[in-house]
Amino acid sequence: MKRNKWIIALSILLCVFSLTGCAKIVKIGEEEALIGGNENAKLDVAAFWDEQAVPEIEETAVELAELLNDAGGDLAGQEDRGRVTNGASGSLNFAVHAEGEVVEVVNDIKAGYLTVKLDGYEGETVVNVQVGPVFKKSSVRDYLSFINVNDYSDQIEFAQLSQNITAYIYENVIADTDIGSLTGKRIEFYGCFTYENNDKVLITPITFAVK
Repeated sequence: MKRNKWIIALSILLCVFSLTGCAKIVKIGEEEALIGGNENAKLDVAAFWDEQAVPEIEETAVELAELLNDAGGDLAGQEDRGRVTNGASGSLNFAVHAEGEVVEVVNDIKAGYLTVKLDGYEGETVVNVQVGPVFKKSSVRDYLSFINVNDYSDQIEFAQLSQNITAYIYENVIADTDIGSLTGKRIEFYGCFTYENNDKVLITPITFAVK
């Protein structure tokens, strides 16, 4: 094993020399750092989730039933209760809180979801709550005020942040719940959605509780 470590270190040293024309001494155990194996701190969701993300969404969330009732079929007209990303041409995102009954569970596809009948809302807009493991949209990332696209090196890195957020949500908010048993049960959630049309809202939950 010790001999293998020396071989790895020597190989990396030779690569560095061939690329730069000069040698750099690399201690055993530091090879990963040399080749960029360390995780980018800006993509570490756990570092900001409990202290920043969840409190901000909970504190600014509007009641979803109230939002839909007030919208009267025109959610775009409720822009002042959401946040627009990238200026006037960006997406409109809302943070919401709701309670209701699960009337349908769709978990036989990767982008699973629950259809929920909200307390206090009798309108026609369908409310779906994502349960993964694949999540559509980047609603949570785009709603959070402390996340700025200019802080990331490129669109690939910014997209990776959204993927990390939804992976974190699946593992820490959804995965321990028996999704298949939820039909007819009541749930409460906080989450975000991106406005696309008035027929349906697709919510990414950041907290999720079975009542």
